[in-house]
Amino acid sequence: MGSSQSAVEAELVSAVRSGNVDAVETLSGSRAGKRALFTATASSLNDDHFTLGDHTDTVFSVALSGDGSVAISGSADNSVKVWNLATGRAESTFCHLGIVRCVAISRDGKYGISGSQDKTLRVWDLKTYAVKTFTTSKPILTLLGHTAGVISVAMRWDGKFVISGSDDNTVKVWGGHREELTKPGGCEGTAIQTLVGHKQPVLCVAWSEDGRFAMSGSFDKTIRVWDMKKYTALQTLTDHTRVVCSVAMSRDGRLAMSGSDDDSLKIWNCKSKPCTPIHSLQGRSNGIASVALSADGRVAVTGGNDSTVKVWDLTTQQEILTLAAHSKSVYSVAMSGDGRVAASASNDKTIKVWCLAQPVLHLAAAQGDAAMCKKLLEVGGRELALMTNAVGRRARDVAVLGKHAGVVEVFDEWIRQQAADFGREERLGQRTRVGGRERE
Repeated sequence: MGSSQSAVEAELVSAVRSGNVDAVETLSGSRAGKRALFTATASSLNDDHFTLGDHTDTVFSVALSGDGSVAISGSADNSVKVWNLATGRAESTFCHLGIVRCVAISRDGKYGISGSQDKTLRVWDLKTYAVKTFTTSKPILTLLGHTAGVISVAMRWDGKFVISGSDDNTVKVWGGHREELTKPGGCEGTAIQTLVGHKQPVLCVAWSEDGRFAMSGSFDKTIRVWDMKKYTALQTLTDHTRVVCSVAMSRDGRLAMSGSDDDSLKIWNCKSKPCTPIHSLQGRSNGIASVALSADGRVAVTGGNDSTVKVWDLTTQQEILTLAAHSKSVYSVAMSGDGRVAASASNDKTIKVWCLAQPVLHLAAAQGDAAMCKKLLEVGGRELALMTNAVGRRARDVAVLGKHAGVVEVFDEWIRQQAADFGREERLGQRTRVGGRERE
């Protein structure tokens, strides 16, 4: 997509967010605006995904490069797979001596890291791989130091530091210079710091963009906020009532999110320390296993034991999409830097890759903006009419979830009108066919 078209789509989304009906009407008058409206509406369909299915056991973790072109996954089959998302193929497979519980990838997609029940982390070169399985060759670097399985890992955006969480209840910090994490030869590395404080295994870790802060979540029901300059604990958050399964931070470090077995999704203001809770959202009845945030902190993706992936608009605190394609629990979710691509890993042995964009009809419905929904349907014309059953009904479901009765009425009327128009066209077509036979 060209940069000018992307700019028009961004302008359309901004107009919908601000409730500027006049701006939407003006944009829709241009060819680029009409295309942006169609793209940003069609993108809310629930069938825009594909499956990566080469693992032979549960997939515990998935991560995406910044541009969403490369994915890396870790599985109970002891393997790490590197995926080319343009082709949907596993380009390489690397191996551990135990279950691979966690993976991370550098933003540029050049390097990946994996953590395993074999107590090690391994750094992999993802750009010079051949299309083959590496069963005997060494990783770039093996990181040793945890005394139990490694179950969480995060790589700082510049690739210079890595943090990991383990069944040994500690968080370890690795690196110092990118060269140390990517030098060749299968070298062994040791942690530069060990952060102690959790009383049970550390299930999740996350970095802030500037590298000054990190967060970790644990079986002990707490989240710890760490000063990564002094390597000290700044704060312990105790709002969750059960295991903290996942944490994520926005790129600017101002917003954080956590998911728990207590079924809640908590949003934290981390602009100033200490972090303070902003919202607590009810996620699902079977717990939230994984969360991911878009770079701007506006959109979140979550996965859990109900086998679905949910997409959230954090500006309205509303669920805007439920993506149902997995057949078992979703253990990990990830998003690309631009928020257009998401991935989910599951106990069903597959990874689903979802093509996301700003679903403007869902956005307007989540905001309870009946006038905007009516305008979007009006200016969408024939193209949107062809997608009414898929788009309108799902956007209506969003309005029902948000208890926006006025918006529900708009969609009900639109669906009734399209059904009536379709019936008239069918009757007209039948008369034309009959008339044609009579004239023969």
